[in-house]
Amino acid sequence: MQFERPFGPTSPAGPTNQYRLYFLDSVDGLISSVFEFEAPDDEAAVRLADDYREGRDAELWSGVRKLEAWRQH
Repeated sequence: MQFERPFGPTSPAGPTNQYRLYFLDSVDGLISSVFEFEAPDDEAAVRLADDYREGRDAELWSGVRKLEAWRQH
């Protein structure tokens, strides 16, 4: 599986944190794919993830912290 990284540790925006956006299968709720990225803070990560998920069911995590969950049902 290949991960994209729109931001990096040397980003001019400053220090970054790591996040994972888990896409969930709408039938069984299991993880179907993962998008790993970095962002300067949780608020920016939620905005980026919401744009990237394009209406699909997903959960955004940073380590053991679940930041947001999007469900269509």
